[in-house]
Amino acid sequence: MDAFRFAPELFEVRNDVMQRLTDEGFDWLSHYSSVDPIHDCYGIEVCGIIERDDAFAIQRLLMAMFPSWMPG
Repeated sequence: MDAFRFAPELFEVRNDVMQRLTDEGFDWLSHYSSVDPIHDCYGIEVCGIIERDDAFAIQRLLMAMFPSWMPG
């Protein structure tokens, strides 16, 4: 990991994830609090998921969107 890495393209990925979450019925601030780029390890984090079942559904959605990325 590079603590000083900045990957501006992750902001477009973030937008795509938020749109897909909306398309799948997950509402910002109701089902999750934020979608954050993680620049140092080149990833995306969906934060503040309240319901356990929603967390698993969102994880499956992200795994389908990004099959080469490993959830962590």
